[in-house]
Amino acid sequence: MLSLLSICGFVGCMMPAMASAGHESESKHLLEAQLRATLNVIPAYTWYAAPSGALTFVNERHADYLGLPKDHPLRFGIDVGAEWDSHIPLLHPDDHAEMRRAWSHCLRTGRPGKVSFRARNAEGGYRWFLSRVEPLRASDGTLLYWMGVTLDIEERKQAEEKLRRSETYLIEALADVTKSEDRLRLVIDLFRHVSVFAGCEA
Repeated sequence: MLSLLSICGFVGCMMPAMASAGHESESKHLLEAQLRATLNVIPAYTWYAAPSGALTFVNERHADYLGLPKDHPLRFGIDVGAEWDSHIPLLHPDDHAEMRRAWSHCLRTGRPGKVSFRARNAEGGYRWFLSRVEPLRASDGTLLYWMGVTLDIEERKQAEEKLRRSETYLIEALADVTKSEDRLRLVIDLFRHVSVFAGCEA
């Protein structure tokens, strides 16, 4: 499977040649078309955002998961001037603050980042995802896009939860055993005292 860095490298290597041709608008459209085509064949949920952080494109797998209409602008990479955090309502309410913190840190520093969160699907349910984002820059260092790959980690999260519950159960069971041992010692001590008392009476 292609890594996000190799995708950035593949698409990014086109930038110097396109920029030198002097056809900036045409070059940008060509880059975006190549980027969308590349992201659509990756077996993951992929996306890109404008330098401002506004989500601009999600691949077909991602759009279908979210239940976006077939003519939704995000399916075609159409920048509608959305806010940097316009995608937050697609996430579980408990994950909004952490996502805003992580995303704003990337935007402020210009550095890659990753975050896990629950995203709502077309039926209204939620699944856990891990998303990694990298800046895609021109040869002069100008930020062109943010590129992201998001992986479904629902099964991993469920396994972690089962393990956590098992550990909790084990701790509680050990605590019960300890309590039982304490009760048994108390009964034995009481029995000894009764036996000694009965022996004295005899």
